[in-house]
Amino acid sequence: MSPSNIEANFAAIRAALSDGDFTEIADANYGRVFQTSFVPCCIPLPVLIWLNPDSEGVFIRIIFPGAGAPARTPLMLEKLNEINYKLAIGSFVADMNSGEVRFKSAVFIGDTCIEQGILSNLIASAGDMVKVDFHAVIGAITGVEHIH
Repeated sequence: MSPSNIEANFAAIRAALSDGDFTEIADANYGRVFQTSFVPCCIPLPVLIWLNPDSEGVFIRIIFPGAGAPARTPLMLEKLNEINYKLAIGSFVADMNSGEVRFKSAVFIGDTCIEQGILSNLIASAGDMVKVDFHAVIGAITGVEHIH
């Protein structure tokens, strides 16, 4: 990705996040990672967004923080697989050591400039996917049904 498109895409990410709080973090691999949060129910979840100039993609991760290795690993993985099967975009993945679960989504844009509106929709779509399955993912992680 050309340097001018990299900077234009960083500007689009900043603009898409400008309605809320976000932090821009220097990153050795990607130049900058943007961090914000998303509250689908009652628990604020960290959101990471970055541009990878080598693969020419915009990546989004919404993180359910881990609390150690899950005791019910096979059941958690089975539930995440059920959820992933029906998703229109993205997927939930688990780190079996930390218990962290991430929703992963990306769009590969090539050597172009992504429009702020498209980027905002990408971020909102990731949030919508998490919101729809939030209770099921929390239940898979904790082994306890999450009800409000």
